[in-house]
Parts: sequence; structure tokens; C-alpha cells
Amino acid sequence: MEAFLAERRSRLVIPDLFDRRPSALRCEDIIFARYPPPDTGWPWGLLCCWPIAFTAMVAADSDAFARAAYTVEFFHTVDELAEAESRLLTNLGPHEARQVRPMGAGIGHS
Repeated sequence: MEAFLAERRSRLVIPDLFDRRPSALRCEDIIFARYPPPDTGWPWGLLCCWPIAFTAMVAADSDAFARAAYTVEFFHTVDELAEAESRLLTNLGPHEARQVRPMGAGIGHS
């Protein structure tokens, strides 16, 4: 995902995240990962990893969750993104957000 988001493009390209392999990441709470725009005019990205308690509510063959665990949304501003996170937390809990933020360039090479 990081490599896909970091790739330079002349236009927005929607990732094909509907790989049918289930994700190995499991969580108890919704995990929010914010992706800032790489350049002026690009949207903010919000990747959510959903607990099984939520993903089990949809049919296994549904495209509601990529890799049976993730959703991706895009927003014009960080305020719109934060509002969406707030709505999810208000309706689905928990009371505080767990956010994952990408580290700066040059940090954490694997």
C-alpha cells in the first residue's frame, strides 16, 4: 500500500484492493490510517482496518471490505477526514481513535 501511495502520478488512480487473500492483520478496534496528499490538489486518504465483529456482518463474497478487512475513502480536506472518523467513532466506538500515521521519508526502512 505504501509503495502504491508513494508512486508519482499525473492523475488520481483508484487502487485495486479487492485482492481476495484475507489480511493477516487482526484488530479489536477500528484502526485509522491517514494519508496526506502527496501534492497540491490531491485528496486526503483514509484507510480503515476493521475488526471481525464488523466484517462478519457482510457476506464473505461481498466487495464491502478489501481483503476482508479494509475500506478506503478520500476527502478534499483533513477536516472532512476528521469528521468522517468522528462519525465512525460516535456510531461504532471506541471512545478514542487509534491512528496510524506514516513515518517521514528516510525513517523505518524495512
